Amino acid sequence: MNMNKGKRSLRVIPALLALVLVMTPALGGCGEQETAEPETQESEQTENGDIIAEGTIDDGGLREDMNVYSEDDPDSIVYFYVTVRMGNEGAGTNHTFDEVKNAVRFLNDAHVDNDVYAEALVQVGDSEGPKQGMLGYGETASNASIRIRGNSSSIMPQKSYKLALDDNAGLWRGQSNIALNKHIFDAPRFRNKLYFDLAKEVPEVPSIRTQFARLFVKDETAGEEVFTDYGFYTQAEVPTKKYLSNHGLDRSGYLYKAISFNFEPNEFLKNFDDEDFDLKQMETVVKCKGREDNGRLLELIDVINDNSTDINEIIDTYFDRDNYENWLLL
Repeated sequence: MNMNKGKRSLRVIPALLALVLVMTPALGGCGEQETAEPETQESEQTENGDIIAEGTIDDGGLREDMNVYSEDDPDSIVYFYVTVRMGNEGAGTNHTFDEVKNAVRFLNDAHVDNDVYAEALVQVGDSEGPKQGMLGYGETASNASIRIRGNSSSIMPQKSYKLALDDNAGLWRGQSNIALNKHIFDAPRFRNKLYFDLAKEVPEVPSIRTQFARLFVKDETAGEEVFTDYGFYTQAEVPTKKYLSNHGLDRSGYLYKAISFNFEPNEFLKNFDDEDFDLKQMETVVKCKGREDNGRLLELIDVINDNSTDINEIIDTYFDRDNYENWLLL
């Protein structure tokens, strides 16, 4: 799809430690949150089957469904109980919890793509333990994988974790990826959540859902039989296609996580149909979380590096100016 002048398409979501870029061909509501959908669908349907008309990227700016925040309770704490187990080689989860925690993800002041996984049973409850009616209650089989997350923070003794729920595990608040952030470099440990809570009030800039959490871990790979209290974390919503659906955005849109936020040509950044395309190489620069088509992004990078084009023309042609300027203010 060509990006003609006036078709503002690039939007930014301030998410965790990286910038998420959203490039949407159309804005429409999304009534489905938990069911599988075609990756390149062009329209959405409500639960009764009515087709929601497609909009354009200029129709009223970025319209986030604020109902997604209706259950937010900043005074509450969610209790996660995670049993860590040795998985299998086929799934890449054949690691001890010590191996997971000691994975090298940051070396020589740079990110290292080195994810080490173990198997896990994730349960949600209260201060007394897993609770009936909540995720994982009464289950004994593993329903997720666990790894550490973060870059420079990953070398610190207190780790942040990512829990990836299996397809048959169900969802937790519409999410299959649960990020638990320790914020080791933030002395009060609440600035991240405060930021995203305040961002919900900023027009044109989608925020993410956050939740104070307490983590308990039982490491069966070390022979543990009881849960150990790992302390307080901030659970943060991970921008994925489910995020787009949950926030009323276009699930079939373009969604990127910037690893190298330089907006300059890179030999590793090619389109998916290029015969020299290499996904692992591309993901050292940017990770595609949405539609697998880099044509628009490549075009944008080219024009940004064309010094003959006025930057204001670039902004008005390729960006949603309101979104971009409000994001800068944050």
